[in-house]
Amino acid sequence: MKRYGVFFDAFIVRGKGFHADMLGKDGISLRNQLKGCGALTNWGFEYNKDGWEWKATFTQPLGQARCVGHAIQSVGGQNVQCQ
Repeated sequence: MKRYGVFFDAFIVRGKGFHADMLGKDGISLRNQLKGCGALTNWGFEYNKDGWEWKATFTQPLGQARCVGHAIQSVGGQNVQCQ
């Protein structure tokens, strides 16, 4: 899910079934991949939220949803669709 801001989009990503080595401790591999999409701010990562294995929250510059989807796939996500 993403919310629109003036210059940034706020994202909430929930996942399960990712290989721990690909996701990284506390989502560090995901965070590093997301940095390639532009300025990454307001990063938050939690395990065992809302029936999912993990939840990441962050903001990225406007128009980066496709890049965010690719970043999630690069750490083990499948059939990712960011809208």
